[in-house]
Amino acid sequence: MNPSPLTFCLILFISLAVSDLSMANCLDRPPAEDEVNYSPDEGDTTETNPPAFVWLPHESVDSYIVQYSQSKDFQPDNTFTEKNLDMTVFIPQETMQPGQWYWRYGYSNEDEEVCYSKIRAFEIPEDAVNFPFISVDEVLSHIPQKRPRLFFTPEVVSNIRSDENGRFSHILEPVISMADQILEMNEPLFAEPDPWDEYEDFEKVYTENWQTMRPYTQRMVIAALAYVYTGDQKYAEEARRRLMNYMEWDVDGPSSVIWPSELGLDIAEHAPWTFDWIYDYLSESERQKCISALTQRMEQIHYDIHRDRPLETRPYHNHAIRMLGFILESSVVLAHDVPEAQDWFDYSLKLLWSTYPGWGSSEGGWHEGVHYWTAYIRRMMRAMNELDRLGIPVKDKPFLQNTGYYGLYAAYPHRPTSAPGDEHNTPIESKAGRVTSMLTTMYNNPYFRWHAEEYGIGRLSNGEFNLFDPDVRFPASMPVELGREAFHVDTADIVQPKPPFDLPQSHAFRDVGLVAMHSNMADPENNILMLFQSNPYGAVSHNHANQNSFIIEAFRESLAIISGYRYPGTHPHNDEWIRQTKAHNSILVDNKGQLSHSSQSRGRIIEHQELGDYVFAVGDATEAYEGRLDRFHRYVLFNRPDYFVIIDDIISGDRESTYQWLLHTINEIQIDHQTRTVMSTHGDARLSVRFLEPGNLSIDLRSGFDTPPPDPETLPESHHLPSQMPDQFHLTASTTDPENSTRFVTVLSTEQTSSSEQDSAVHTAEVLEARGGIAMRVNNDLILWKEKEQQEVSVEGFSSTETMEVVIDFFNN
Repeated sequence: MNPSPLTFCLILFISLAVSDLSMANCLDRPPAEDEVNYSPDEGDTTETNPPAFVWLPHESVDSYIVQYSQSKDFQPDNTFTEKNLDMTVFIPQETMQPGQWYWRYGYSNEDEEVCYSKIRAFEIPEDAVNFPFISVDEVLSHIPQKRPRLFFTPEVVSNIRSDENGRFSHILEPVISMADQILEMNEPLFAEPDPWDEYEDFEKVYTENWQTMRPYTQRMVIAALAYVYTGDQKYAEEARRRLMNYMEWDVDGPSSVIWPSELGLDIAEHAPWTFDWIYDYLSESERQKCISALTQRMEQIHYDIHRDRPLETRPYHNHAIRMLGFILESSVVLAHDVPEAQDWFDYSLKLLWSTYPGWGSSEGGWHEGVHYWTAYIRRMMRAMNELDRLGIPVKDKPFLQNTGYYGLYAAYPHRPTSAPGDEHNTPIESKAGRVTSMLTTMYNNPYFRWHAEEYGIGRLSNGEFNLFDPDVRFPASMPVELGREAFHVDTADIVQPKPPFDLPQSHAFRDVGLVAMHSNMADPENNILMLFQSNPYGAVSHNHANQNSFIIEAFRESLAIISGYRYPGTHPHNDEWIRQTKAHNSILVDNKGQLSHSSQSRGRIIEHQELGDYVFAVGDATEAYEGRLDRFHRYVLFNRPDYFVIIDDIISGDRESTYQWLLHTINEIQIDHQTRTVMSTHGDARLSVRFLEPGNLSIDLRSGFDTPPPDPETLPESHHLPSQMPDQFHLTASTTDPENSTRFVTVLSTEQTSSSEQDSAVHTAEVLEARGGIAMRVNNDLILWKEKEQQEVSVEGFSSTETMEVVIDFFNN
């Protein structure tokens, strides 16, 4: 029986209504594991004015509407409406009135009926940073027509080439000398690889190709830079020869930026510079060939990487983030040559104004650790400085204002390692100083200048610009990058270096769950540093399953370390050792660590107090143990410069477990089982640790690795691993009886082995009888720790309501 017309219409109406209701419900869907949250979310207080409105995409919607208003019912007279948005981000171009606001987003159906999300309330405070968006038309109006456009201007080039007094000779001569050596090499062109699927051992061939290609590409840039400095066409010809070879490569072939991406990234980063710098030497047909090939590469990044993810809601991808700086630089280079550059600029700047960098937020931290902060911020700061020079106010972004402090505190000068994060076993390179040098230019910050100069990054005006660093992976790049930055990033006459003696000697980067605790930052030779991590991003990308872990470095030596030797490729040692909790100074439960390779393996810093004489922080790593713990709070206190106290409060609920406290060192650990004290030295530094609680504890030591690092003899020549990789040492202090809770109480101290003074902290430490928590004597100090459920902790003669408190010289008084 066929339905009547009335019945059919009713069915159709109900179907459409259900469809629209379903889509409306999907507008407020929860974010997936790799997506950002709505912003501003309900109850947020914004840091910028205006905020960036960010929402999640719906697969059936390609055009959105945003409304924001000071009235909850969105009265027309004080409501702003933006339509036809093809991106799930909107940033107003005017500041907004401070106070309470409401916003929602939605879409129009075929009948032009608007379906809106729920309403989210937020507050714009009076002191929010003014950060209105800038239109792409205004951006393009700032970019000159003449070349070079990137890092240099025709006027700067003229000044360099007419430098009769030799003011720039210390910058020019190393570059020109290297360019002459490159000409003498008469190096054949780098051959485009065959498709990767034609190689039996694809990964080895791919790794060998990109590691060999990078220095080759740098030699192209050096030749182009020598041409900028001298105008000598022999250098331009060498740069042209190499550039045009790359321009013939198949953009969709082995050099695609779609994974595996390193070859394509090398071209996308360096070919636009070279094209811009030797533009006047190229023939018209070569220019058009370059413009076409570079446009194809940027379109691939723009559509196949950035918009396809899309990066505004899924920013947790380090290579995609790296490409953002490349496409901004290329947008400057090609701004007046191709209309596509306008789209690249518009989209990329909206990313900068909203969800960039993904791996950190307004506090300036970087989830992937010091090494990758240096690598990625250094590249991005080139573009940021260029935009700043062009009058585009990206420097007002809170993340960029604060990320230099991550360098100052975590990439501290002369650190022997780059921990935490991948490449932890390598010293921090001087590139970290180049980042703070560039940040000095943007923010006139004297502490950043001090940091840069401690790394040997001097100043153009006084002839101290350091061009060489023997530890850098690709030494050929150093004169190029420093030489370029010397003319672009120089504030010597404005900002003098200031040692950070008057800054707080600790800093919490809660955005990435890192607390840096220093004894005396102004004295790198004698500084003691603990980095304590409990990371809300979890064990993803270049970070590990290491929540509530710590490292200790003192007197420029590594004492408590992240264990292992990372190979910059895939290897079982990376995944089965380094990325696992057992390679870190944290806690195992029944000899099992935290969930690895997962954003669910997260921690957080729940408290940080800087109190001058001492500092303490609290991390919560409960969530990282896949439900096996009801609580794992680690309390870390540093009484400067004498000792650390670590209290681990662990509850496993109904499940009885044993618990393992881990410590890793470079050199062998001596154990005194009677006093439960352990000691290890490295260079002129010594670390001592004493276990005060619990009583049922066994202490064991082993060396080596469950999964050993690769043999350097079997790796490509440019493998970057040290030639010698000696065994490291691993201490486990384990409870002997299964229990549903425990508390580890440990005292740690550092000292110079060359000092005649003997440290007494670990030897005098004792636990006292207390109510509501733990009381300790260390030297003559009283230390109190309050249980989470208690109102106060008390010992005879004193009580405290603080989480942790130190009463200096209590027992002397």
